[in-house]
Amino acid sequence: MYGRLKVFVILFVLITFGAGAAFFADTAMKEYTQWRFESRLAFLGHIEEFKPAADYITKIAHTEGGAYAFKLLIESDFTEGLDTHLLGHYAGNVLYEQEGLNGMRFCTTDLWYACAHSLVINDLLKEGMSVFSVIGDVQPSVRTCGV
Repeated sequence: MYGRLKVFVILFVLITFGAGAAFFADTAMKEYTQWRFESRLAFLGHIEEFKPAADYITKIAHTEGGAYAFKLLIESDFTEGLDTHLLGHYAGNVLYEQEGLNGMRFCTTDLWYACAHSLVINDLLKEGMSVFSVIGDVQPSVRTCGV
């Protein structure tokens, strides 16, 4: 009897501890992810020249994904004078490498359709004029709200 009770108590403690650890780990990961996003926004806000901004956005797009880089661009507070539409093309170029025209689901109207422009231009360069038969089907997926 003692043996079964002991096993039950040990299992109960382990399951309870595991559930609690998973909850706190998930919360900590969400907070870290938000902190990392905000840190990158702050970093972008201090970049004053186009080339370093383009390099940074391209690097982020390769490591975190083109959709993430585009969201970062949308929410950033760049120094006045930086061409954010053109920077959106950099994120869009990487998004095209990752998703092709299917990446259109991540594009929004923000930055004057920079994301969608990149995908269409890249596909036009790859597939030629036949891309225009596909564009009509893909275009409605461009969203009007954030990623």
